[in-house]
Amino acid sequence: MRLSVLILLVLALAGVGCDKKRDGQYAKPTIAVLKFENRASFPYRWDIGGGTRDVLVDRLMKTKRFQVVERPEIEGVVRELEFQNSGWTREQQRARLGQIKNVQYLVKGTITDFGHVASATLYGRKGGWGGSASGNVAIMSMVLYVIHVESGEIICSERIEQAVSTNSLDMRGTYKDISFGGSVFAKTPMGKVMDKALDRAVDRISDVIAMRPWTPRIAALNADGTIVLNGGKDRSIGKNEIYVIMRPGAVIVDPETGDQIGQMPGKVAGRLRVREVKPNHAIAEVLEGDIRQLTIGMACERER
Repeated sequence: MRLSVLILLVLALAGVGCDKKRDGQYAKPTIAVLKFENRASFPYRWDIGGGTRDVLVDRLMKTKRFQVVERPEIEGVVRELEFQNSGWTREQQRARLGQIKNVQYLVKGTITDFGHVASATLYGRKGGWGGSASGNVAIMSMVLYVIHVESGEIICSERIEQAVSTNSLDMRGTYKDISFGGSVFAKTPMGKVMDKALDRAVDRISDVIAMRPWTPRIAALNADGTIVLNGGKDRSIGKNEIYVIMRPGAVIVDPETGDQIGQMPGKVAGRLRVREVKPNHAIAEVLEGDIRQLTIGMACERER
C-alpha cells in the first residue's frame, strides 16, 4: 500500500514538472477578448455577454499560455495615458506613450441559448449537447470566433453546446438575488453549464493559436561579445545548453492571393552556449560564427 502511494506521488510530481516545461516551450500569443453578444432571453437583467467575457479572460489568464490585453475598456486607459503625459502630473512613475501591446488575435462570441429547458425539448434537437438526458437541464450555447488581426481572417468559428442536469425549470426562483459569475452562481446549474462551456472554449482557443512552438531569439548583442536570449527560467532554458543560430529563410508568397504560405529553410549562422540563466532572459557566448554578422531577432534552435 505504501509503495503504491509513493509511486503515485512520484508520478504526480513528475507530471507537474512536465507541465511547466511544456508551457515554456510554446509561444504566448497576445489576445484580447471582446464582450460576447447575447441573443438568449433571460428573466433577469444580467450582463451575460460582459460576464462571459470576464470569466473567459480569467480562464485564459490561468492557463499561462496567453498574454491577454485589455481592449473593451481601452478608452479609459488612453485617457489616463494622455493625462499622465499632459504635464499636470509628476515625472516619477509616469507611463510612457507607445507601450501598449499590439494584439495578434481577437476572441469574440455570440450566446444563442442560456437557460433551463425540459430534457425532452433539448434532446429532440440536433447538436453536440453534453449532459444527462433525464429530467430538466440547464443549457448554454454559443458561437466562438477567433480572428487574426493582421489579416482580418476568421481562423476559428466553433459552435459550443453544453447541458447539465437540474431539478427545476423555475428560473426566477433559482437565481433570485444571485449575481452572474460570482461564487454562488458557480454552484448553480447555470454556473456549472457555463463552466463546462468555457472549458471547451479555452481548449479550442488553445488548439487554434497557442500550440505554436516557442523559439528563443537574439534580444541583444553585448559589447563584450555575449548574446542575450529573450527567454530564461520562464522558458525552461538551461545552463550550458547549445543553440544553433539560424538566418531567416525567404518568405514564400502565393502569387494569386498575396498570402504568406510558407518560408524556406534558413541557413546556420553560428552556435552558442548558454552561460547564465535569468528569470526571463539568458546570457550566452558564441562558440561558432561571427558576432558581427548576427542581428537582433535571429532564431536559435536547440542543438539535438
